[in-house]
Amino acid sequence: MTAVAMMTTIAEEVRGVLSDHLTKDEMSQLPLVLCGWGGIIFVHTIMNQMNIKKPSHSLWFEKGVHYAVILGVLLFFMTLDSQYPDIRLPFATFKGPIGGYALGLVDFYFSALTKVRVSTCQWGLILFTIPFCACTAWITHLYGRSITVVTFSSMTIPSLLWAYARLFVFIILGGPTADVFFNPLHRIEHAASSYKQNHKHHHMYVKDLCGLVAYFGTVADTFIMGASISGGLVLQILILQTVGLFDGYLCTLMYYTFWCLVTYAHSHNQDLASLIVPVPEEQNFIAYHRKHHLDPNCNMGASPQGDKFWDWVLGQKTVSKPL
Repeated sequence: MTAVAMMTTIAEEVRGVLSDHLTKDEMSQLPLVLCGWGGIIFVHTIMNQMNIKKPSHSLWFEKGVHYAVILGVLLFFMTLDSQYPDIRLPFATFKGPIGGYALGLVDFYFSALTKVRVSTCQWGLILFTIPFCACTAWITHLYGRSITVVTFSSMTIPSLLWAYARLFVFIILGGPTADVFFNPLHRIEHAASSYKQNHKHHHMYVKDLCGLVAYFGTVADTFIMGASISGGLVLQILILQTVGLFDGYLCTLMYYTFWCLVTYAHSHNQDLASLIVPVPEEQNFIAYHRKHHLDPNCNMGASPQGDKFWDWVLGQKTVSKPL
């Protein structure tokens, strides 16, 4: 068998496996989604090699660029969903990180950093996403489709406002539910016996951060962080399902926007915390997590509330006021 014939056979087998697990519309979207993944990694590689000079820009200009990229990502996803609407929550989860990485690249451009290792970030992104895909596949198995697909034809002002309201609730609940798993696991990552082997790699970035740092870490570290946060997502969905509020809660528009916001915890600019959802200054999650990178012994969780709870459970005091 020639190499070409072998590759063709392998490709057909892979396609067969995928077609058994994906809908017809998901199969139609897949090549373009993979191009999106490849595109952001290619842009990251070019930005690293160019060693771009970082001129200073006003906050309004920076916010404008962020909004433009978020809008572009959402339009790209909605165009695909309008043409091929039969998608489920795990596939939406596979698409979402493209937006998060794209916003990480924008944040990288405006930051003081000149390079963030591409290979580490791309594998970190993949390892961060795998637990989310697995958890959402399980949710879909339990509750069916689990997500409402928003298309251009179904989009109205009331539907946009309803999607925004759900995003607001999703983020408000996201910190405490994520901290059920993320907070204790993060504290274990900082234990002396495991910190040097794993999590210290992520803390190579101390003062100068950018959104891409969210995916920068060892294999075990990135997977554990992704698994703990996705566990919080599952817990939130299970709670809402128990009280009868889950049906119609998740829609693609709010879910894709949530993924765009994932990288902002490591943003270089704490003024971007309220870019999409208004955040009180005392709840500024960018400033809160930046303090953790400056002092790894404080602010372990995704929210001050989560830290206060686990401090009470463990008899510790780790909450520190953001800068």
